[in-house]
Amino acid sequence: MGTAFYYKISCNLHQGLSHLKRFRNQLVEKLCCRFLFQGQKFHRFFLEHYQEVGLLKQDYIDQGKGKKTVFFVFRGLHFVDWFIPIHQALEQTYPGQYQVFYVDFASTIKRIGTGVEYISFRQQVAKRLLNSGLSSIPHFAFDDIEQFENFPQPDMILTSEGIRHERFETRHRVFLPHGCVTKAGNFPGNIRCNHFFQPAKAPYTYPDLEGGYEGVTIHAVGYPKFHSQITEKKKIFDNDKPVILYAPSLEKELLLSNLKEGIIDQFKALTQYNFVLKLHPSLGSNRSYIGRLFEAASKGVDNIRLDHLSNIQELAGSTSLLITDFGSVGPEYKLKFGKPVIFLQIPSVYAGGGDTKFRDHFGDEIIKVPQIKTMLPAILARPLLTAGEHQQLKEKVLYAQDRADQAAAIKIHEILSESSINQNLTNPS
Repeated sequence: MGTAFYYKISCNLHQGLSHLKRFRNQLVEKLCCRFLFQGQKFHRFFLEHYQEVGLLKQDYIDQGKGKKTVFFVFRGLHFVDWFIPIHQALEQTYPGQYQVFYVDFASTIKRIGTGVEYISFRQQVAKRLLNSGLSSIPHFAFDDIEQFENFPQPDMILTSEGIRHERFETRHRVFLPHGCVTKAGNFPGNIRCNHFFQPAKAPYTYPDLEGGYEGVTIHAVGYPKFHSQITEKKKIFDNDKPVILYAPSLEKELLLSNLKEGIIDQFKALTQYNFVLKLHPSLGSNRSYIGRLFEAASKGVDNIRLDHLSNIQELAGSTSLLITDFGSVGPEYKLKFGKPVIFLQIPSVYAGGGDTKFRDHFGDEIIKVPQIKTMLPAILARPLLTAGEHQQLKEKVLYAQDRADQAAAIKIHEILSESSINQNLTNPS
């Protein structure tokens, strides 16, 4: 009873502190914009006063004449990881034929806005592009566009989320799902699209796609994110203990439940291992009290590190096992790296999707939080998948297992080439 009461007080305290910090930041940002930036938004002020960046962006736009234009539109930072492999494959497979734009709508998210949080967001997008060997110049905020001359309309838009504020005109809209398998539910009706790049085979995809989906052409291209050309983090701790990755979903109830059941205490007790708490990027915001609860619980613990910004593929190379609850993270880790995954038990309301089907078919164990201390060493002692077993697993679940990035690039080229032919037949010169 005492522990539960302390936990509730701690949760309310961190939530209250987050609200106070949010109010303080918003007040400072508004005062700066009004009195220092002459009414301009933070990012617009910096864009105008770092003119070389604006000139480089304008030059990039001007170089696109005669090329097909592909827009990647997004709000969440992590979606950039889904687009980069396709961008790279387009450049490698069809050099000089396509111009790519990353257009973010992040400022429409309340926790980001147009102030300091958004400046940090832009820096993180640039970092991810540069770490992948790409320039950050093609990245634009949606409300920056009006400042540039001759900004093009897209021949195709790819997105992984429904964005209410997006109003571009295009003939081709592609839904690129942000998971290699799906959660419970049918094909999302809030995403405007007439093409779907399907990563997984049945039963690990949307159940209502069987037999087709009205108004949407389905293309079995696999999961391009698996082919990101990035540098893995080789060293997280300064010792050689096995590293365990904890990457939960974004469900508030499950996160708080895990904390309440003592998941951090479980990690503290397993001193023979190191742990990386890989939380969703949104939980790294100054406005997230849940992220602050995890930070407070793990503060000063030698064998625990908190990470909001790295993606799974950056961290996986130096980890031995993943602990998660539900969603695409567990299947992604298992399919990409062939390493063991522990799934934490979840309420039945979250079950029924491709993710929990994958868990039931291929997960190493499904356990409760208090069982981590006893089950983790036993699971790590088991033999890893052989190369042949790993390949068979991928073939059971995914389309285009080996080069999904190239499959996506080829499909984009086919769609836009066919569109050009049809347009020429309709409007002969």
